[in-house]
Amino acid sequence: FGRQLGLFGDDGESDTPVVAEKVDVPNLVEMTVLEAEAELRALGLVPERDEQRNETVDAGIVFAQSPAAGQRIDPGEPVVLTVSTGEALTVPPVIALTQEEATSVLQAKGYTVTVENEPNAQEVGTVVSQLPIPGAEHPLDSPVIIRVSTGPERVVVPDLKNKTVVQALNELNELNFIVSDETVREASETVDEGKVIRTTPAKDDIVAAGTTITIYV
Repeated sequence: FGRQLGLFGDDGESDTPVVAEKVDVPNLVEMTVLEAEAELRALGLVPERDEQRNETVDAGIVFAQSPAAGQRIDPGEPVVLTVSTGEALTVPPVIALTQEEATSVLQAKGYTVTVENEPNAQEVGTVVSQLPIPGAEHPLDSPVIIRVSTGPERVVVPDLKNKTVVQALNELNELNFIVSDETVREASETVDEGKVIRTTPAKDDIVAAGTTITIYV
């Protein structure tokens, strides 16, 4: 009865809900967008980009924010970062640079980089193409894809013995080999006249795609 009148303390657990402590919005103006986003995430806030051209602020730099610095908001709320794209946000050319050089150039502009490897005659580690192409307008929140050479593709020389010259040419062309302009004729006791005896490089040799093959008939 005394507890009902409030004469005694309540030994039970409180039903008062726990309220998350609000967060002070930091000043993010003049930071790079990547720095600003990292700071917001560390505070439990959600960064959102609003990219706008600004002729007086370098590309990739925050020049406004909402809410403003000093305001207190709940964790998980968004903070909009207004980011300069400069006079025009265009992708710089990085073809023929090394993967490391290209990545450095693109990240300096505020871009993230996706690397794709592909066989190519260019030196290993060299950028052979990029997407978007150089000079294209491209938002900072979309990665730039660079394709990097892993060196020439290696191909096995096929066995062309006893095939006609036409059959041999077709097969070699399908494998991206170059066929020598000169077909060498030589005698053979086991291969019919007009058919392939051998090649150089020889069958089963592993060579770079684009290697010149000489046919012996």
